[in-house]
Amino acid sequence: QLKEDTELLDEVVVVGYGVQKKKLVTGATVEVKGEDIAKLNTTQALGALQSQSPGVNIQAVSGQPGDGFKINIRGAGTNGNTAPVYVIDGVAGGDINALNPADIERIDVLKDAASCAIYGSRAANGVVIVTTKKGVEGSKPTVSFNYNVTTDVQIKNFRILYGDEWRETVRRFAKETLVYDPSNQYALEILEPNSTALGSANTNWFDEVKQTAIRHNADLTVSGGSKVSKYLISLSIFDQQGMVKGGDLSRYNARVSTEMNVLPILRFGINANMSYTDQNNANTSLFSAQGFRPDLPIYNDNGEFDMSTGQANPVANTYKKNHDNIYRIMGTVYGEVDIWKGFRFRSSLSGNLQFTENNSFSPSFLSTRNEASGSEYHYKYSKTVFDNTLNYNYEFNKNHVLDAVAGISFE
Repeated sequence: QLKEDTELLDEVVVVGYGVQKKKLVTGATVEVKGEDIAKLNTTQALGALQSQSPGVNIQAVSGQPGDGFKINIRGAGTNGNTAPVYVIDGVAGGDINALNPADIERIDVLKDAASCAIYGSRAANGVVIVTTKKGVEGSKPTVSFNYNVTTDVQIKNFRILYGDEWRETVRRFAKETLVYDPSNQYALEILEPNSTALGSANTNWFDEVKQTAIRHNADLTVSGGSKVSKYLISLSIFDQQGMVKGGDLSRYNARVSTEMNVLPILRFGINANMSYTDQNNANTSLFSAQGFRPDLPIYNDNGEFDMSTGQANPVANTYKKNHDNIYRIMGTVYGEVDIWKGFRFRSSLSGNLQFTENNSFSPSFLSTRNEASGSEYHYKYSKTVFDNTLNYNYEFNKNHVLDAVAGISFE
């Protein structure tokens, strides 16, 4: 016999500009709680959604440290873009990659048109609502510290040909080519006695560029609250080595959340998140390394990187530099007032600022013309949002609830 799970039905779901009990929600939504995110020990918040959100397709862009995820909730838009709108603590347009996963209280994904409609046409690809952790009213001051270390290892689910086995395979392909193309010069050159078309090296490029990737993650949180105010302050440090030499990432986060009850009907609060990312991007990959010719050496007879193919080999490419410095600041100042029975007015001013600096350099020994090259660029993004909403919530006859919201937003 089926029994009603009243506890589950009374849970609330975050929707556009408010919350609703799960049993009253008619739209398609997915909820992922913060404790489930913490168990997965992911480097980014979207990584935790991969195994927690049915009906949502999430793929890593690449395996490099710092690279994000591609998320598909409601298909692609007219320009092929599948990115949803991210709403962080009630503010649309935030950067979810700037958040420490340990600071997240819950993530709600709005999948259908009815749930997303309040955000307009920009929510055509879906909405991801992120609620961060805050202090609890009436709780004692609490200090928590977490540290973990993780090792990432490439799974060898394939076999690569090396040395004499690779050369013998190439010669067999050359013989088969001549059956259909007897005049193929490259195949004839490979099969000539004492041919130099194939090198004599036995280089395992995969092993030469890979490394054991170690992740360190530490976060410190101080929280507490009283009848008048509640607060939460968190600091985190994340360091990750890539599985390819030359790739690594360091991210530093600081977050402040506080709310004060000035009067029984009046509240003010601040949410601020600051992050700094120091990222080195690898200039080669395990995929390109495993496909590079194993008959070529790393260095030539002069002790320089072998450039016989006219391009740098995978090991040489690890000496290229592609460095990013990323500064992000997201903040919200808000006020709430209970005007009358069931009426609540909220006004908030939010800002999102990002500054990126990229430097790249390729040394002269990686060029056939013996020329070094480099570049530098700066990118700045800023956004301000001013939201004003009036919410009405009234329960009558113990079985009926009227919940309405009206508002205006300036960006």
